Amino acid sequence: MPHEMTEHITRTRVAQLWFSALALAVVIWATFGTTIGVGTAALLIGLSLVPPAMLFMLWPAVQPATVGEVMRGTERV
Repeated sequence: MPHEMTEHITRTRVAQLWFSALALAVVIWATFGTTIGVGTAALLIGLSLVPPAMLFMLWPAVQPATVGEVMRGTERV
């Protein structure tokens, strides 16, 4: 059952969720009045850019149909 839920998730959706979570963390941080220094700002920028970039580079692309699938037909989209 959990596999069916993650079957239709896309790279773009995962990146959107990542940026939303990071933005929420920054809003919570600012709400409590904590000062953000240069080091913390650099860390936040790194956390916001590096994981989505890796996600787009490493996420497997849609695989082309095999010869057997072409000959017999397939339900795959």
